[in-house]
Amino acid sequence: MVIIMERRYVYTLKMDVPRGIRRGRLLIEIFGNIVRGRLEMFSNITDIITGTYKNGRVEFEGKMKTLMYSMNYHASGRITKSHAELDFETDKGLFHASGEQDTLCNMNIPQDE
Repeated sequence: MVIIMERRYVYTLKMDVPRGIRRGRLLIEIFGNIVRGRLEMFSNITDIITGTYKNGRVEFEGKMKTLMYSMNYHASGRITKSHAELDFETDKGLFHASGEQDTLCNMNIPQDE
């Protein structure tokens, strides 16, 4: 029997967008090579739909919601326990985000039911 440990990271993010820098949070949960979690950006929390992890490198997909529209994204980059560097490919362009571990996180993330 193989036991896969869960790792959970929360980062405060700064994303470079055409109208400046937007701040948010990212929750990443890793189960072996599977990634799930939630992205809080533009005052909305959305689920990561699918994702993978290998050797500090993550890729995941989801949907970001702004006040005016929703957009699908594909994110890829590197994460460590303390830092994240990610590129978000969307139909509105490519956006870079960097983040630091959020040690005081109170992100409102409900547990699975």
